[in-house]
Amino acid sequence: MSTILFTPCILDSEERIQRNIKWLEYYIPLQDKLGYDDIVMVDNASPNENLNALSSAFPQVKFIKKTDRIERVGHLGYEYWYRAFREAIRYARNHAYNKIIHIDSDGFLLSNRICEDVKNLNSGWNCYWCEAHKFPDTIFQIIGSDQIDNAYNFMSTGYLLHYGKRQAEDIVPFTNVNKSFIGDRYPDKGIIIQDPNWDYCAQVPLSMNIKFNV
Repeated sequence: MSTILFTPCILDSEERIQRNIKWLEYYIPLQDKLGYDDIVMVDNASPNENLNALSSAFPQVKFIKKTDRIERVGHLGYEYWYRAFREAIRYARNHAYNKIIHIDSDGFLLSNRICEDVKNLNSGWNCYWCEAHKFPDTIFQIIGSDQIDNAYNFMSTGYLLHYGKRQAEDIVPFTNVNKSFIGDRYPDKGIIIQDPNWDYCAQVPLSMNIKFNV
């Protein structure tokens, strides 16, 4: 099973640059635990100097650069995110990868048991659960070989049936939403402390120091 770990990226501010550096420094050491072969980052027309600097700092990462910037349009209008999936899936198909792990750059897997789950998932379109908002958490997705074509079709045209009207969490056609692990998105306000019992966390502030819980 040949696997990519992918995330969308944009490097148009120091905060966003550091956010992606933090993500890479966290996941590169977890390669064996997660069972991925390569990291792929799909860019949203970042300044060349920033993208080149990150590429030079992490030569093992494969970058897919887009020259046309897609802006977010309102709360539900984030077509750049769907495009990132299309590009990652196209790359996977063209280079004989048959499994895709997607984790947004503010999402972190924290335990051995969830990493083992991700590593062993080879079929289906899988995600975990966001208890705070009571919906499937699109920040973490594992797409097996049997769902790669379905994922590409949905990210290419299927989402357009609802685009701008419904959030991705309500329309991505997951085949499995796993609620057996402990984790959540962090709140916009309030005290933020890493819970040693959590298996994953998302929407993590850049200022927060994340450590693997083991």
